[in-house]
Amino acid sequence: MRRLEPFWPLIFASIYAYFLAFIMPLDVFKDREHYLDYATEPGLSMLDYWLQGFLPVLFNEPLFLIVNYVPGLFLSGPAVLEALIFSFSFLGAYCVLSSNPRLLVWMVLILLLPQVLKNYVMQLRQGYALSLFLYGWFFCRGVNRWLVIAMAPFLHASFFIVLAFMVAYQSFTFLRIRYWLVPLLIGAIAASSTFLIIEVASLLGVRQGERYANAVVHVSGKAFVFWFVVFCIFMAQSKSWVVRHGLEISFVAMYLGLYFMSPLAGRVFESVLPLVLIAGLSLQGRSFLIFASMFLIYFFGHYFLASREVLFGVGVAL
Repeated sequence: MRRLEPFWPLIFASIYAYFLAFIMPLDVFKDREHYLDYATEPGLSMLDYWLQGFLPVLFNEPLFLIVNYVPGLFLSGPAVLEALIFSFSFLGAYCVLSSNPRLLVWMVLILLLPQVLKNYVMQLRQGYALSLFLYGWFFCRGVNRWLVIAMAPFLHASFFIVLAFMVAYQSFTFLRIRYWLVPLLIGAIAASSTFLIIEVASLLGVRQGERYANAVVHVSGKAFVFWFVVFCIFMAQSKSWVVRHGLEISFVAMYLGLYFMSPLAGRVFESVLPLVLIAGLSLQGRSFLIFASMFLIYFFGHYFLASREVLFGVGVAL
């Protein structure tokens, strides 16, 4: 069994990617026609942004357009989409599964969580960026890690925000601020930077800027309570655990800070959700049992709430 253990992530990642790319029909998911247009004529979008100026080109996910354009030179639109979904979902799944093969079943549940799964069937930009981000996180070190992670925002703009908070975290640790205070500062910055984020996005010509500029935040508070409890569990761990997973804890603090202030909170948090869950599953003893129980409630609760929607909220009503 131990000899086969390194191959399980490879096997499961292949099955996961093959199912999403080649078994699931292309036309049943929201925005799929939109992505087929990108796969068929990415050059038109590139030209449209170029006519608006250099900044709109740079900050409107140019890498996403490139990864559509290059295979489009050899493949048809649907084939481009299938190839990209397979390659990026395989990469993302392999990164998650190989992060802790001993907890393979839990890693599979992370991949099947609606917030993660929809990145590879509906929000494809974010799924591609997430896979690249996970690869940089788990398989790169030093400068290379930052270079790979820095490419993710050019696939999906939400990672500009993630990267900004990562830089803030590294700055605080460089200044040797107390380890328990850093996540609190990240949360405070998130709460106070909401309007600045949207304003900067609009000035840079980011296409999401206009969408969120006048958006109203409608939240029930349930998710805030859930993740606040998780945050407290994380912060109650030993100093070595908190230091080792300081960034993941700070991502939770970032979400809590944005929750009541910004419509971007959930979308940005989805970009780092797998890392937060993987960190939680590394807990030991009673803390692991509590977190694992909460995760199962979170997992099945989302499927229950979405059970009346078409394909759990990612499908197109016929």
